Amino acid sequence: MNLREPTTLAAANKFIGDISWYRKFIPQFAYVPAPIISVTNLTKPNRKKFVWGHSQHEAFLQLRQLLINQPLFLQFTNDDYSVILTTDASNVGIDGTLQQVINDLSSQLQVNVHTCNQFDIKQIKSKQAKDPVIQKKVKEIQQNSTRGSFVLHEGLLYKLMPMELRNITKIKLIYIPSSMINSLLKAYHSDPLGGHFGIRRTYYKLKNKYWWPDMKQSIARFIKFCLPCQQYNVSRSKRPGLLCPIETSTGPFQLIGIDYCGAFKRTSRENQYVLCITDYFTR
Repeated sequence: MNLREPTTLAAANKFIGDISWYRKFIPQFAYVPAPIISVTNLTKPNRKKFVWGHSQHEAFLQLRQLLINQPLFLQFTNDDYSVILTTDASNVGIDGTLQQVINDLSSQLQVNVHTCNQFDIKQIKSKQAKDPVIQKKVKEIQQNSTRGSFVLHEGLLYKLMPMELRNITKIKLIYIPSSMINSLLKAYHSDPLGGHFGIRRTYYKLKNKYWWPDMKQSIARFIKFCLPCQQYNVSRSKRPGLLCPIETSTGPFQLIGIDYCGAFKRTSRENQYVLCITDYFTR
């Protein structure tokens, strides 16, 4: 590899700057060029003390070798594998790459992993089929599918909700049957990974995936009767005192407020405090 070894401070700094572009692909990058960085990280008065020694030479050779090995070095094509041409174009240019699959991470999923999501959807479909309120909505959609805020897709009922206020874009939310609400809330709130969050945060965890009538109210009721939340989410603030409002006076000298401040430095008459007397009516 035709890469000149630095002999000056400027050349060494340039080399470190250039090779830093590949730091993600060089193992132990913080350790390998350390001898070079130690002689380039100099203050302005000490720049004349730059010395390129044996340790810097060894670090340079090691970095140069890393640049021509995997994963940085481009491999020659293997005739045993097919070559894929990938192209792209725009109004100002065209581009293309030759790609070849050498190794991949393809593997067959285990049975429990493969059926996990399918089982959830099948379970929701099964529960929806037994829910009279949902089945009533399904019949309404089948009779007139162009109106309403519900949609039926692959046998599953969804609720169409806007992503944000004043936004016409709507997303599909799975309509959760009433028989599954408690189990869903246990998974998103009471489970060790649920976090026992409050009403607002639990609602925001669910609102972009699921929907059911009176969703916020049912979340609030569930959290209200959550035993760990009642045990540990106790207010630590002091209870407020009983307020006794003062009646408004209707004439002078009916209500007078007295306060004092001090002690101050004694006066010649041995006074240390100041009395502040206010009539609440005349002020």
